[in-house]
Order: sequence, then C-alpha cells, then structure tokens
Amino acid sequence: MEKNNSSGWNRRLLPNRVVQSASQLVASLRNENHHAWAVAALLAGCFWLYGGFLWRTYAGADFPPAVSYAMNFKIALDHGQLPPRLVEFPREFQLGGGTVDGTPPTPDAPVFQYYAFLPSALAYPFLSAGIKGPEALGWVLLLCFAVGALCLYVAALLLGARRNLALLASWSYLVSPWLISNIYARGGVAEGVSHALLPMMALGFACAWTGRYRAAVVATALGIGAMALAHNIFLLHGAFFGGLAVVFGLVAAVVARRRDGGRLAPRLLAPGSVALGLGLGLAITAWQWMPAYLGLKDTSFAAQVTDSFVQDFSSLSGIFGWPRRFSLLGNETSFFFTVGWWTVPSVLVAVWLARPGRRAFAAILAALFVAYFLLTYTPKFAYSLLPQAFTATQISFRTLAFLSLAGALALMLVRWRPGWKTTAALLTLMTASQWVVISYPVPLFRFTDDQYLKGWEVNAFHTFPRYVNEEFRVLMNGGLIALNDIDIEKWRETTAAQSSPLALRLVGRTVKGVELPYDVWLGPPGDKGVSKPTIPEDATRIDSEQFDIVLPVADAAARIRVGFSRSVPVSIHQVAFNLDRAYLIEGPGRSYVYADAVQRSKAHGLQRVFSVQQDLVGNYQPSASGSYVVEVPMVYSRFLVARQDGAPLKAWVDFNYRLNIRTTDLRQPIVVTYEIPWLIWALTACGVAGLLLVIVFGDGLVRRVVRTESGRRLWAA
Repeated sequence: MEKNNSSGWNRRLLPNRVVQSASQLVASLRNENHHAWAVAALLAGCFWLYGGFLWRTYAGADFPPAVSYAMNFKIALDHGQLPPRLVEFPREFQLGGGTVDGTPPTPDAPVFQYYAFLPSALAYPFLSAGIKGPEALGWVLLLCFAVGALCLYVAALLLGARRNLALLASWSYLVSPWLISNIYARGGVAEGVSHALLPMMALGFACAWTGRYRAAVVATALGIGAMALAHNIFLLHGAFFGGLAVVFGLVAAVVARRRDGGRLAPRLLAPGSVALGLGLGLAITAWQWMPAYLGLKDTSFAAQVTDSFVQDFSSLSGIFGWPRRFSLLGNETSFFFTVGWWTVPSVLVAVWLARPGRRAFAAILAALFVAYFLLTYTPKFAYSLLPQAFTATQISFRTLAFLSLAGALALMLVRWRPGWKTTAALLTLMTASQWVVISYPVPLFRFTDDQYLKGWEVNAFHTFPRYVNEEFRVLMNGGLIALNDIDIEKWRETTAAQSSPLALRLVGRTVKGVELPYDVWLGPPGDKGVSKPTIPEDATRIDSEQFDIVLPVADAAARIRVGFSRSVPVSIHQVAFNLDRAYLIEGPGRSYVYADAVQRSKAHGLQRVFSVQQDLVGNYQPSASGSYVVEVPMVYSRFLVARQDGAPLKAWVDFNYRLNIRTTDLRQPIVVTYEIPWLIWALTACGVAGLLLVIVFGDGLVRRVVRTESGRRLWAA
C-alpha cells in the first residue's frame, strides 16, 4: 500500500518538475546575467553556418588549392623545415600543359607558405591524426569562427551591451552574406580564417576604450598577428584599419582634452594601446610577412590588379542594398558582395543612441567606417599615399569584412535592452533576410588526398614560380613578348658577366593559327614587332611548331627586344610564339650548365645540395673570366643563399624563374639554403620580448606615464 502511494506521488510530482524546469528555463532566458544560452546559440550558429565541410559540402574554386597548401605544409614540416617554405614537389609532378616552365619538373618552389600559413598550421594536428584534408580544414574553419564569435560576444559585454544585444551584434557579423558566400561559393579558406579571427581586433578596440589597456595590447597583437599568418591581403587591410582607429582615437583625445581640460596622457592610453598592439603583432610575425614584402618585386603578385578593377568590387551597392552578383572569369558561381543590410543603420543609430560614456567611441567608429570605405573605394587617391604593397590587394571586397565588423561594433553601443522574445524574433529575421541571398553550391566532386597533393587540376603551386623579375621582365605564359626590353647592361651587372659575345637561346612553340614560316631577330627597343617590320638579313627563320634557336647579341647592344615577322592581329599582346625557356648566355655557350645536367643529392630542412653530373663535367668550358653559370633546378627566391665549401656564390634569377649561380668549380657540390636575414629574426624577438614586458610589467609602465590615481585604476581594470 505504501509502495502504491509512493508511485502515485511520483506521478503527481513529475508534471510539477516539468513545470518547474520550464519556469527555470524561461527565467534563464529572461535573466540577462545568464550567458550560457547566448554562448550556446552562437556556437550552434557557427556550426550551422560554417560546419559545411564536415558533412561533405565541398567547394570548388580556391578550396582544392587550400587543401593542397595544408598537405604540403605537413610534408614540409615533417621534413624538418622551420618555418615551412619549400614545396616538396615529387619528380613526377606534371601540369596540364607540361611542367612548370616547359622544362623537367622544378622541385622546391619557395615562398609558398607566405600564403595560408595559419590555416595550414592549424590543420596540421588534424592531418597528423589521419583526418582527410577537406575535413581537417573544415574543423579549422569551425573552430576559428567559434573563437571569433566568443571574441565578439565578450567585446559587446565590455562595451556595456547586455546579453541579448551582445548576441544580436555578434550574430550580425557571423551571418554577413559575403563571409558565407566567400567560403562556400569561392572556397576561400585562408580568407575564411581571417574573417573568423578578425574579431580579435574588435576585442582589442573594446578593451582599449573601456580602460583595459593591457588586455587591449594583447588582443590587438593577436588579431593583427593572425591576419599576418593567415592572409597577406587581410594583413594589409588590418594594419590600415587599425591605423585609422589609432588616428581617430588620437584626434578624439585631443578634442576631449581641449573641451574638458585635464591631462592629455590618460586620454592617449586607448589609442596608444591599440597602436602598441599593432606594432608588437607586426614585429612578432615579421618572419612571415617581411620576407613576402621584401620579395614583392620578384613575383607577379603586384601586377595582378588595376585601380578600376578594385573600384568595381567596392561599390555603394555592396554596402547597402540588394546584393549584386558577379561571375569571375566565366565561373557560373555567384558571389554576394554585401556586408548586410543592417550595417549602415547600425553605425548611424550608434552615433545617435550610444550609451553615455560610449559616444566618443561611437563617433570614432563612424569616422573609421566612412574613412576606411572611401579610402579603399578610391584607390587612385588613397593608394598613392600608401606603400606600393597596398596596391597589391587583388579585389577590394576584403574591405567588406572590416565594414561588417564595424557594423557589429556599432550595434554593441546602442542604448537598447531587447527582451528575449524580441531578440529571438530579430535573430530569425536577420538570418532569414540573408538566407534569401545566400547560395550554397551543390557539391559536385571530391578529389582524393593524392589528387589534392599532386594533381595539376587542384594544386595551385604551379602559379607561384610565375615570376616577373624587375630587370628581366617575363610575361604571357612564361614567354618573352615583343613589348619587353632586355637590359644587357643591367644583366651584366646582375650576373657579373664579363665575356663576349652574348647570345639569346629561345625554346618554344608556335602559336596556333600563325602561318609558317616566320622570322625572329633581336633589334633595338624601338622595333615593336609591328605587322610589317623591316626584317634584318641575319634574322632566324622558324618553320616548325617546336623550335630551339640561338640569336646572337651585338657586342655594342645596351638594350634589345625580340622582333617577329608574324604577329596575331587581334591583340598586340599576342605574338608568333610562346616561350617555354629563354637563356641569355655568355660565350662560349658551353660555359652554361643547364638544369637537366644538375642533380639534387641531398635535401633536409631548408637546405638542398646539388651536384653537376660528373660524367658531363668535361663537356663544359669556362668563360673568359674562368667561371661557369649553373642553372639550379630550384625556383628563385632572394632568400636562397648558395655556397661552395662555405663560400657564398653569386646568385640571380633567370628568364625561367630559376636560381642561377656563378662558380669556378663544377666538381664541388652546391649547397643552397633558405635563410631569413637575422635582422628579421631580431625584430621578431623584440616583438615577443615587448609583449611579455607588457603582460608582466604593464602596470608599472603605465604608472610612470600617467602618474594619476585614475590612470592606475584604469590600467588595473
């Protein structure tokens, strides 16, 4: 009987427990000091938005190369490369049209990890655990966005937003159409990681303008450091964006000082902490971005963009209005170049309805938004005032990420406390409004890991050896074009050549549709290879599709240009043939050792050892200066140092983007090492030491600067 009563009591108590749990649940939703729901919602939203690669939603375009970067990164790191720099190309690596430059495959292409270093490094533990490449990058994206979402949420709380508004502001950035479209429609993994970790800089701003200066330095340094390691273009924009924030912060400090009086030093702590964080972050990552910047003129990277192309993708309709669609290079995939319809209203409302104590920051944010957009929208005006590297930003749609971030920060400042029902409705509306314009591509293919690593269709490293050297300019599929001058005097200075005569060896193929035969010659720069040029008597005739010819260079020539008797009339950029290889050699020709006679005998870490095949050494004769030129089968980088018996050798880049060295001994091995200058490592060490000083001794440092009780309280906060 007692048992039955107990059972009945449990049946009566169960509904009460359900009601009690439901009441507690509703109370937690209403209690804005209860943050678990908001954090859980943000993390679930990240998984829904950016977890697509985990359930086999594979993008095309740039996603397969991103997998290749990560896998080659792992190979390089496992082979002892610190930092990873050289691609361990297998000898059987082939491209669609042959090989990298028409010659036998060129291994050890350097500087490939100047791009996508951070995504590849974060994918390393997943790849080491046996997870496939696409899934490894999927986890990287998801975890990075989770970190970014938490940074946004904490930044909102620091700026005074309550839980619901903090959730709305954070979600407004995560659901920006361009972020989602860039990852799934374009497959931009490196950019996706940059999108995800950009909120670290927002957290730094929030800490700075709420008196948490030490945390501001650390967060800003981590944010700009993440940009430096993830994506070169985001580094440029991030430094520009942060620099503008510092400038407007300084202006606001001076204005406030004149208006309210008092000492200026405490007011400079906010912009000063951001500036210090930017400087330390750039110093710590100097080993990554500085070699890329110093080697900018060695590559074709800076020549891939025009001002008009930049403006086309940074228009007003991309900031506010119905998103425009673009198809790049014939690709049918559409992209949505927009930050979200709430961005501009958020900035305006923040200036109007900012909470007391946050109006100065709202004004700074509005000025930052307008100035940043205008200075990136009008590159002909702004870029001329900036370092040349900033013009190499490809398309300025990267600005949309920073504008989206500014809109999210602005929303955090609004004096508003929406209830949980209103918040849920706005989250639904915000998501639905973007759902209309977000297009998730249908997964059409998936490559195997071996194809990601070696297949020419997906391996992007074949583009990195496409160098455009400042002295020896090479265009159009690796071929010399009639518009290119060859500076003989500069060539002699660069290569230390002292012998005469000279000759230009050309190996290539006739362009389809060009009538055979035709004549080729070397003439002065004024001869542009017009449709009816004056053909010299010593011109060389080409009567086949494939050719290998040697053109003599006049002893007195200072500059020469390749001339053609046949030019395709459609464009002046199209000529009679495409070059696979080109060699400017000094006499006698047998002093030049081509790469097919050079073997790599050892490879460890960032060092490679090459030797000329000993059975072929007798076939070569030194030049009049007693030296040989060896074409090393390795793509050129200015940070490659060649030595023999410990002595450095003269090195330069040839027309084929390969490393050339001058030596007097063909029997001794040639040791080539990728070396970052010690000054760059010293700068990195100073950055690390500076950040540690701020973390450990920041309290004492700020007291020396401010010397006020209020300043000490602000720093301690």
